[in-house]
Amino acid sequence: ESAAAKRTLEFAGGREQRFLAYLDKRLGESDYLAGPELTGADIMNAFNLTTWPMFGGPSVDHLPNVAAYVDRIRARPAYRKAMAIAGPLAKKPE
Repeated sequence: ESAAAKRTLEFAGGREQRFLAYLDKRLGESDYLAGPELTGADIMNAFNLTTWPMFGGPSVDHLPNVAAYVDRIRARPAYRKAMAIAGPLAKKPE
């Protein structure tokens, strides 16, 4: 691994952690990203926070506001239905 590649990875990791810290702060102020109701912003970010960790992405368990947000997203009936049909753990129709 080159020195440049190592610096790039360190920068990206730091940027990710800063983003997650900001997200945790924001979700301490509101139930959803743009306010009290679910919006497109939440739909766009849901995959990164709910599914990406299954594939090696960062866990958000250590961020209490983000973890609670993920729980709210996962509890939504439409989310559960979508994951049952096409989520990473969905069963192939017989």
